[in-house]
Amino acid sequence: MKTAIGLAAILGFVAAMASAQVNNFKYEGLLEVNKYYSNNTRDYNSKAGDKVNDQDFRANIGLIFEAGQNVNVQVNLINSSATPHTVDFGQAYLGVNNLLGGNHKFGRMFYGNPGDMIIYFGPDAWYVSGMDYTALEGWTGNWKKDKLEVNALIAKMIDGRGSRTDVDIYGVTANYALSEYFNPTAYEYQGTEYNNAFADSTTTASVGINRFNVYGLKASGKYKGVEYSGEYAMNSGKYVRASSLKKYTYEGTAMRFNAAYGFDLMGKAKVSGEYLSTSGDKNAADSKDKNFYGLNGNYRPGIINGAFNNPIGNTTTWNLGAKWTPEKLAKLALEAKYYDYAATEKVTIGANSYDSFGTEFDFTATWNYNEKLALTGYFATAMPDSKYSKAVLAGKDDNALQVGLLASLKF
Repeated sequence: MKTAIGLAAILGFVAAMASAQVNNFKYEGLLEVNKYYSNNTRDYNSKAGDKVNDQDFRANIGLIFEAGQNVNVQVNLINSSATPHTVDFGQAYLGVNNLLGGNHKFGRMFYGNPGDMIIYFGPDAWYVSGMDYTALEGWTGNWKKDKLEVNALIAKMIDGRGSRTDVDIYGVTANYALSEYFNPTAYEYQGTEYNNAFADSTTTASVGINRFNVYGLKASGKYKGVEYSGEYAMNSGKYVRASSLKKYTYEGTAMRFNAAYGFDLMGKAKVSGEYLSTSGDKNAADSKDKNFYGLNGNYRPGIINGAFNNPIGNTTTWNLGAKWTPEKLAKLALEAKYYDYAATEKVTIGANSYDSFGTEFDFTATWNYNEKLALTGYFATAMPDSKYSKAVLAGKDDNALQVGLLASLKF
């Protein structure tokens, strides 16, 4: 009942805004409902009794209107299974165009693209339990000249409100759309965490700083029907481990490659592949931390493994996929994906060690009922590696299973 009241509050707010005296008011929204059944997805143990029969939802409504010349406002109202009895302001920012030669946003906002391994703030993937979201508070600026586009970011990921547990994020990206075949982007982000845990002395009240950077290059393009992209990133910076008061340096690296090819096969077909590898730390006793870190990455491969894990450091993973839309059933899209998960550096726990986590297979069938509503039925199964099972799962290796139906409505 409280969930229904929350959704009614969102719709009522939209109706009130639509009738208000504002310029060029419009709204956009996405309602997602995921009804699913799962077993063994948390522990790979069929004897633990962890069968789940549940439903997640998320309503995300964006309200956009003008507040004078070159000024606009966007507010997103979000109600989801993560906070079912409240309506959150997911976004609430002021946009100012043509100021100092660029366009700017001030306030609470989403940032980046879903699936990015470095930084993303916004609604999480539909298969993540609770369908939660994240947001930044701060400023972004965008400047364009010919083929060059530059973006800047100054924001807070966490605001301690006086307790000095803030996490600040700074960033700049530069994209130069050279051609259809090669579209490169360079970026640099810095995360700065203020916390007593990183102070130079645990006996004083001084506030320590954990400052860490991510530098990267990525490029995408298309040639003779083949879509491709690649990315390389590396960490730098320093922090103090309070237990030893020893300074550590970040030295992680990451690379990611994607390719896809579309063709006609009694309809429309596409095959795709992806490879990602991030560094791990062989020697935890030295002063170099070679695990790779993103700022707030959203890389979630697989319906089951992606829902419970956000792998990035010490990970090597690849996947292969195929998608097909039959010629005589243009509203239907069938897709299958196979995932393999491994550790870049072997992990040892007690007497056991492993360098592979396991595999996953996902199958989805989407029926695009109309241009607004899509219904997706899916089946996913994950299998743990035997060595990983011995080291982490106490020898439990039963397959995990999840089936469900996702309804997605745009309005």
